Amino acid sequence: MASGRDLSKTVVAAEDLASVDVPSAVEVLSIVLKSPALSFVDRARVSKKIIEFDPLRAVDGSAELSMSQRLNIMYRDHASDYLMALDQERAASVIAEMVREREGDADEFAVLIKKLANLDGPVAVGMQADALDRRVWKELH
Repeated sequence: MASGRDLSKTVVAAEDLASVDVPSAVEVLSIVLKSPALSFVDRARVSKKIIEFDPLRAVDGSAELSMSQRLNIMYRDHASDYLMALDQERAASVIAEMVREREGDADEFAVLIKKLANLDGPVAVGMQADALDRRVWKELH
């Protein structure tokens, strides 16, 4: 059901299932959330439902989505926003990894480093300094 073509119907079915069996509904919604075919609006809705039904599972799901290279950076960024609201320590770790991964893209790097600075300023400053050192070294060699 969760891997079917009409993910919106699956989301509605999982929401209905929650009235009877919350763990199963969260499981279905977590599977749906990983689909790259899910629209941004549906992804936000599913994320909010998982947070509503099971905040602890939402932390794991948000961390996993933030690190998933199968998804567009916009979706990953959105997942990291949820993670920041749910667990700042884990968010700092995940976002630091995203910064390392996206260093080659100046726009994404800037957005992520700003998020990281809000969570852990010294780590963000250190990562910016390291990135600048690598860039200068490349230009000199």
